[in-house]
Amino acid sequence: MRILVSINSLIIGGGEIGAVKLAKGLQALGHEIVFGVDSIEGPLQKDLQAVQIPIVETGLGFSVYPRTQVHQRIWRSYKRLKPHAFDVWVSFRYTSHWPEGVVAGFLGIPYIVGRINIHQRAKGWWLRSLIADKITLLTAAMRPILYPGAFAAKCQVIPYGVDVGVYATARDRRETTRAALGWRSEDVACIYVANLKKGKGHNRLLDIFQSVVQKNPSVKLALVGRDQLDWDIQKKVSAMDLGRSVWLLGERSDVPDLLAAADIMVFPSEHEGFGLSIIEAMGAGLPAIVNDAPWSREIIHNDETGFLRSTDDLAAWTWQLLDLAGSKERRIRIGNAAREAAMRKFSERTMAQAYQSLMTTLQKSGVRRCLSELAKRGKAVFAEIAGILRAGYFND
Repeated sequence: MRILVSINSLIIGGGEIGAVKLAKGLQALGHEIVFGVDSIEGPLQKDLQAVQIPIVETGLGFSVYPRTQVHQRIWRSYKRLKPHAFDVWVSFRYTSHWPEGVVAGFLGIPYIVGRINIHQRAKGWWLRSLIADKITLLTAAMRPILYPGAFAAKCQVIPYGVDVGVYATARDRRETTRAALGWRSEDVACIYVANLKKGKGHNRLLDIFQSVVQKNPSVKLALVGRDQLDWDIQKKVSAMDLGRSVWLLGERSDVPDLLAAADIMVFPSEHEGFGLSIIEAMGAGLPAIVNDAPWSREIIHNDETGFLRSTDDLAAWTWQLLDLAGSKERRIRIGNAAREAAMRKFSERTMAQAYQSLMTTLQKSGVRRCLSELAKRGKAVFAEIAGILRAGYFND
C-alpha cells in the first residue's frame, strides 16, 4: 500500500515520535510511505531521511483558522496530494484539525485518526471524529472518556511501539554517556523525558526529589525536554538548592543514550494519553515509577514491570525512589521484566502490524469513494462544503 502518515511538525514530542515510529514500522513491512507535515524542518527530519522516507508539505497549515480561508487550504492540499495516489491516510495531527479529513474524503481514501488525548476535546474533535473512518486510541481507558456514545464503534486500541534494539546498542555507550554528563559510578541516575509544560508533574517531582536527596545525596535527576514554562523549573531548582543533583538537559536527540546511562525512569505526569517515554524506558531495561492512573495500568504491571504510585502520595514516591536507589539487584530484575514486556507488547513491529490489519480491512470495505466523485466538480465544491461546515458547526 501507498500510505500517507501526517503530523503537524517534526519537533520532538510523543505524538511526533509515535508517527515516525509507525512510518518506519510500516516501511519495514513493505509499504511505500510518505510523511506529511506543515513544516519540513525539525529534529525528527533526519530520522525519516535515514530510512529514505520522503517528506511532503500537506498545505493545510497548523490551524483551522482563519476560517474564511479553510476552503482554499483544503483545495490546495487536495491538488498537492492527489498526484501521489495514496491508498490510506493515517493522521497524528492535533485533535481539532478537521479539514484534513475533508481532503481525505475528496481523495477517496480511508482516513484513520490517532493521537487523541483526554485533554484535547476541542471543538474540531467532534467533527474530525465524525469524518474519520477509524479512530485509534493508545489505551482502552480513553474510550469511555472520549467516546462514550456514537463514535465508540469506530475506535480501536493500538499502543505506540518502540525498537528495543536501539537501546541495546546504546547500552554499549553507557559509561561514556555517564562520564559526559558528570555522573559518577556510585551515582543512581533518575531520568524523566517529557517537555516541561503544565500537567507533566515537574514541580511535584522536584518536591519529591528534595526529600530523596536529603536522605541519599548520590541520587541524581535528569530532566529531558523542551522548556514551555518560561524557566519556572530552572528557578525552582535554584531556589531549592538542587543544582548539584538535578540536570536540565533540554530537548535532546540522543534519548536512547540517555536512557541507557540512567538507572531509573520517573514519570509523574498528571495528564497523559499514553506515555511513550515509559515504553522507551522499558525497552532500555529501566525500572519505572509512574503516576498511578487508568492509562498507566495498561502499560505497567505494578511491582513486576514497574511501579504505580499516585503523585498525590509524595511519601510513597519518596520511599519507592529510595528503595530502588538502594537495591541494584531489584533495579536489574524489574528492568529485565520491563524489557521483556516491551518486546512482547510494545514493539514497533507489533504497532505496524496492527495498523496494517486495520488499513487492509478499510480498503476492502470501499469506504469514502462517493466523496471523491464530488471532488471532480472542482474548486467550487470545496468552498461550498467548507461554508456549510463553518456555518453549521463553528457558529459561535
